[in-house]
Amino acid sequence: MHMGYELQQNQKLTQKLSHKMVQAINVLQMTTEALDHYMMEAYVNNPVLDIQHKDHLPDWDRYSLHNKTKAYIKDDNNWDDKKDDRKIASVKAHTAVEDLLIQWHAKELHKDMEYIGERLIAHINNKGYLDIEPDEFSEQYQVSVNKLKETIEKVQELEPAGIGSFNLSQRLLIQLRRHHWSTPILEKLVVDYLDELGHKKWHLVCKKLGITMEQLKACMTIIQKLNPIIHVEDNPVETLYIKPQVKIVTIHGQLKVEYIEDHTLTLFIPSYYQGLLTDSQIDDATKTYLKHHMDNAAWLFRNIEERKQNIIKIASCILEKQMDFIKYGEVYMRRMTQKEVADALDLSISTVSRIVNGKYMETPRGMYEMKYFFSSGIEGNQDELSAIAVKSKISELIEEEDKRRPLSDEKIKSCLKKWDIHISRRTVAKYRMSLGLLNASNRKEL
Repeated sequence: MHMGYELQQNQKLTQKLSHKMVQAINVLQMTTEALDHYMMEAYVNNPVLDIQHKDHLPDWDRYSLHNKTKAYIKDDNNWDDKKDDRKIASVKAHTAVEDLLIQWHAKELHKDMEYIGERLIAHINNKGYLDIEPDEFSEQYQVSVNKLKETIEKVQELEPAGIGSFNLSQRLLIQLRRHHWSTPILEKLVVDYLDELGHKKWHLVCKKLGITMEQLKACMTIIQKLNPIIHVEDNPVETLYIKPQVKIVTIHGQLKVEYIEDHTLTLFIPSYYQGLLTDSQIDDATKTYLKHHMDNAAWLFRNIEERKQNIIKIASCILEKQMDFIKYGEVYMRRMTQKEVADALDLSISTVSRIVNGKYMETPRGMYEMKYFFSSGIEGNQDELSAIAVKSKISELIEEEDKRRPLSDEKIKSCLKKWDIHISRRTVAKYRMSLGLLNASNRKEL
């Protein structure tokens, strides 16, 4: 066999996106906050761009290219006045564990008990339970059994009620006593019969405790008021503030789309740089440099404007299609796909997808992510209802059912036919589970 080297030419067709096209795609999918950040980066990296804040417009035309940063710092006369506000805004919120320690130290206990309590709080897991056995703790920290028992009881006095318990039964027992709801029967139920209650073995529980179904029902009403779940997070919860891109407003009795100009800054090119391009004293290399950056800035402005116009167009399509939903609620949500909107506006589906993802619309019914309005449909004799509308109907049926005789999925299927909604029992079950609703047997109440 002969082996050697050979040189061949092959033609291959590939597609590469230019930097400008990549920027156009990225800008389309940015939220307002992300776009503000991107614009700030552009301002820093592009020497011909200047920045206009909502409440302050410096006269950049007075300054040359080389002292732009100096001028910006010089114009910010109120920087020192803002220091206190920034400090206040950066105060760290207490974590759940820190809050427990604050409560503990407020008790003004003996130093020994204070230390033991601190160690116990350190052993409370994220579900609010003590995750160390008393014997193990006693041996590890050289604490007497009686002292430990007394300290655990003190820790269990902290808020929320039930914190520091060893199991669910003890948590519910603490809450019963804290609220002064405790009775011998109730204590017996939460300590010895939680499993039977969870499996709805009501007749067995009544027989063992020698009580009637009515008495058990009264006890269950109280137990259902207790809080079985406690979360102890390591970090404070961050509040997420959603800024809508558009809102639905009423103008002369008609619902209209209004774009929200909510940027904290606006970019612009000062006329100073335009003048440099026609200045005969400026060399060609400098003009080429300025022209390049001005073209980049103009392309960015175009992409930002295109993003705005596409958001308005898609929001207008949503309003037209989902007018009844906005006026009357979820049961009037209609089937709507991104392809339909793309075809109507002569856009690509990927463009529509990028626009609606992470962008919010403020409506008279509340705040919704724009992609929420896109849903698969259910064919009916009158119109195509969206899956959201059908789920809303199922939720409504279950909410209004007789809890002693809850509706089966088959019965729900039959009820939906009254609204001209024809779906299978399996689809009813799928939608019910997606709503987090239990089946009929598990929804049954006393």
